[in-house]
Amino acid sequence: MGRYNRRLFSTIRQPTMEAERLNAITNQIADLRAREQELRRYL
Repeated sequence: MGRYNRRLFSTIRQPTMEAERLNAITNQIADLRAREQELRRYL
């Protein structure tokens, strides 16, 4: 793969990876909030 194609491919993939990372973080926050609520009810 040429230098131009490699750069183009990494540019295209980066926003997708960033969106996936943001989704993962959002899901972790939602999970922690749910656990917090369960613990508050338990205690």
